[in-house]
Amino acid sequence: MTDQELEVLLKDIESDVVERKESLGGDARDTIRQAVCAFANDLPNHRKPGVVFLGARDNGSCSGLPITDELLRTLADMKTDGNILPIPSLSVERKNLTGCNVAVVTVQPSDAPPVQYKGRIWVRTGPRRGIASAQDERILNEKRRYRDLPFDLHPIQHAKLGDLNRRLFEEEYLPSAFAADILEKNDRSYEQRLATCRMIQGVDQPIPTVTGCLVLGKLTRDLIPSAYIQFLRIDGTTLSDPIKDAEDVDGPLGQIISRLDQKLEAHVQTAVDLTSGPVEIRKPDYPLAALHQLARNAIMHRTYESTNAPVRITWFNDRIEIQNPGGPFGQVTKENFGRPGVVDYRNPHLAEAMKVLGSRTIVTIPASCMATLSGNNQRTAWNVPFYHTLFEIAPAVSAGIRASLNAQGIKDVNVVSWAGDAGTADIGFQSLSGAAERNDSIIHVCYDNEMYMNTGGQAGSQTPLYATTSNQQKGKGTNKKDMMAIMIAHGIGYAASAAISHPLDLMEKFKKASARSGFSYIHILAPCYRGWDIKTDSSVSIARNAVECGLWELYEVEDGKRTRTVEPSFIPVEEYLKPQGRFKHLTKEQIQEVQDAVDRYYGNGGAK
Repeated sequence: MTDQELEVLLKDIESDVVERKESLGGDARDTIRQAVCAFANDLPNHRKPGVVFLGARDNGSCSGLPITDELLRTLADMKTDGNILPIPSLSVERKNLTGCNVAVVTVQPSDAPPVQYKGRIWVRTGPRRGIASAQDERILNEKRRYRDLPFDLHPIQHAKLGDLNRRLFEEEYLPSAFAADILEKNDRSYEQRLATCRMIQGVDQPIPTVTGCLVLGKLTRDLIPSAYIQFLRIDGTTLSDPIKDAEDVDGPLGQIISRLDQKLEAHVQTAVDLTSGPVEIRKPDYPLAALHQLARNAIMHRTYESTNAPVRITWFNDRIEIQNPGGPFGQVTKENFGRPGVVDYRNPHLAEAMKVLGSRTIVTIPASCMATLSGNNQRTAWNVPFYHTLFEIAPAVSAGIRASLNAQGIKDVNVVSWAGDAGTADIGFQSLSGAAERNDSIIHVCYDNEMYMNTGGQAGSQTPLYATTSNQQKGKGTNKKDMMAIMIAHGIGYAASAAISHPLDLMEKFKKASARSGFSYIHILAPCYRGWDIKTDSSVSIARNAVECGLWELYEVEDGKRTRTVEPSFIPVEEYLKPQGRFKHLTKEQIQEVQDAVDRYYGNGGAK
């Protein structure tokens, strides 16, 4: 756009293709991204760019904001930080318009709407910017069908809707792609959701796209023959030398990435230097984080069109060769390859799916019910690496794993210690407190069944007042320890309570914790049918009643800000207590005492 056109827009306070911000303070970083998302979606179908002016007041006057290089870089990072998907087409410039220095963000309408910011589709009609309705999504999906689409959105004509794995889509992909409050509305059909995620061509033509087949295909190579990675580990420096390891890595995209990561990790060798200093130094022969990134780039940027050739990773004793079909794409050339800021995407929607599928995770588990039921060694039910630790040290082991990953330059792995209430609040509290005080970059999860169920159902500090246990047969005489308050007092950046009855709320909290650096704490209420003396099929309904009566509040504390994430309906606490055998001895007076405590708590504002 010319300077003259920009000056007209800057002063046009009625235009719906303009937003103005005085600075990046407050929530401006979020609202600017929301505006970028809305302009890219172009719901009114203006078919012209939207503009954000930073350094201007709502009336178009100058706010006097210094437009520094650092500010421009911060704005430019909005394009590639992974929060706006698919990646928008935008430019960032410093301009002097009518004597006012401003930063100008120009956003082009997307060829493949809907565009999301943090799992929400933002649109703008007139002066209103808001989250898209189901009808808005249908309009955006229709717009996409008539544009010149990248190949990863082309339909695979011989593929059928039944070729896509619905469980994988609904249970794994969707919760990672969309915010919990959007999924809670649940007013869209399976086909509508697939279309919104670009997995099918459209609701009325539910033909899987290239992206849909790669991400959700039950038999991916039957649909796209080139969708696999050929891995070779050669014991030598030429292809004629002996083969140490060979595998064709295939399956849905998330499975390919996970298996390939494991393969790369298995072949990295680490030398240990014990003599150069007081602390041992570990030096891997290849930086694992770089290998992971190169492998992902090969998957993301290859061409899937007119070729049956796989990505080939050939590991020799003196080098690693990665070959993928298709050369440099778009603005990327052999001459500028690797230069900062020079990026382009042959498969932008495959890149979006890889972002949604998320990073990797390592779990530590102390002695607990979870350690028992998930198995061990080669028979574990876990699909990620996990360590079975001693009772009292899971957070310390997680902190050590994080330190090791940091030493290797690996930043894209979540480290989680997953413990019961005993391994969290009692036996394991000393290592938990230490990790929180150090602000180690781990997530600690307490799944709380309010007694020591792995050793016979004894009382612990998380057992609530009056509950009977195997060693407190007349009922516990003290209140439950407030672990959320204790962890918040450590000054950690993120703490949240959750319940098995509210899985979308829980998923959203895990997403927040995994996106942060530093220590995070999540405390999950998980009723145990045996210890609570309830029906085997009632665990979820009992947990829901705990939330609805107010005894178990769902909230989070993020950087000191307390927010209740689910509002209780305030059913009588008796409806929660009565179905549980552990409370069958309670008198009316004791039940009223519990009710009064809830009323006082929420009367004082709770954790709002």
